[in-house]
Amino acid sequence: MDVNECHRTLNKILRKGLYFEIENHKIVELQNDPDNQPNFALASFNNNFYQSNLSNISKILNENLIQRLTFYYSHLKLAFDYQNELFEVNDKIDKNKSTRSITEDEKLYEKRKGLKESIRLILATAQFIRHNLLAELTKIFKEDPTKLTFIDVLPKHKDWFESIQKNEKRDGCTSSLIR
Repeated sequence: MDVNECHRTLNKILRKGLYFEIENHKIVELQNDPDNQPNFALASFNNNFYQSNLSNISKILNENLIQRLTFYYSHLKLAFDYQNELFEVNDKIDKNKSTRSITEDEKLYEKRKGLKESIRLILATAQFIRHNLLAELTKIFKEDPTKLTFIDVLPKHKDWFESIQKNEKRDGCTSSLIR
């Protein structure tokens, strides 16, 4: 195997690994705020493949794709951290309801408002970037990666599995494994 063939093979491996990792990131649109602003939540985030292959990614993939990946992953990590902080703030607000600490509540409500706004902006743009990254990464695939033939269940679970697939297609939602 020559050097160019090694680079092409590594490029394919990296793109496929990144595709499946990004495909499993779930940015969920929640109910709008009373002032009709959209809300989002990061329901699933993992960056193990990206982190463990960063040195190869920087050697093999083009600069533009690396920039988009870095921006995307850094912003998802930030949204993940903000979301955890928002959970903590909401817990404190709930605890303050019993103590009636009005000054503390005002600070917490302001902090919650800022966190929600930050999460909203980060995840709204991340949704767009995710869509474009997945389109770019699929260019390497010979077949649609969302229709994997190796994902199946044992025969005794077949009826159940197929009914779940039908229900998800009918309801317009799909898990990362069931297409």
